[in-house]
Amino acid sequence: MQATKNYGDMSFFTYCSIVCSNVWVMILAGFVNATTTLSLLFERSSHMSGRANDLGKGIIAPFIVEDEIRKNVLYEEALIILIITLVFVFGSYLGAKLFTKIGFGKSIIAVGLPLALASLSVFIGVSSGIEGNFCYARVWWAFILVLPMGMQNAITSLTPIGRSTHVTGTLTDLGISIANSEKRKFVHLFLRWAGFVVGTSLGLLGYVLIPSLSIRLLISTAYIVFTGVFFLLPAVKEKLHIVNGN
Repeated sequence: MQATKNYGDMSFFTYCSIVCSNVWVMILAGFVNATTTLSLLFERSSHMSGRANDLGKGIIAPFIVEDEIRKNVLYEEALIILIITLVFVFGSYLGAKLFTKIGFGKSIIAVGLPLALASLSVFIGVSSGIEGNFCYARVWWAFILVLPMGMQNAITSLTPIGRSTHVTGTLTDLGISIANSEKRKFVHLFLRWAGFVVGTSLGLLGYVLIPSLSIRLLISTAYIVFTGVFFLLPAVKEKLHIVNGN
């Protein structure tokens, strides 16, 4: 269950810290999401709403699509999407367990491990497969790239920082905050959404400026590990005990 945020009860410092933390991790989510969409997985690694739609198309394809090639593409992509969905749920489970056992900072560092493994996999030459085709390489990428997104989303959801990969719910809550004249909540949600957009832009920019996919994934790893280490600093843990859990 996502941690309740009583914005009116927070000090201005705590509020700003939570908003900045949320934007920071949203940038990472957007960056990784853009990277996986352009290469390796050829699917978004954080958007589950759109994946459910594509899964539905694959399930119904045999009954309504006449072209055998198109039918096969939709079916095989649906298999990958099913794996993505299951892995995201598993990542959320793992993230929640880690947060309970070792707290926020160490859990966030753990999110960097699959990203580091993904970088290593690219470096040693693991194939990315072909978009629209089911193969074991894409199954690997579906696991190793979606797992950290599920983990991060669960970990941040268990703190006042809030979810760090979902933007559909964010925009819904944004509209509700406007209706209820909740200014602090509106600012938080708007900046959260904007953070994901910025991260996506950076991911696309990185695709152009940094040819090495391994390096781009390594940057993502360093980003999330730095975040976890920051939250482990004694001064940060003392001031933001509301985030750090145990």
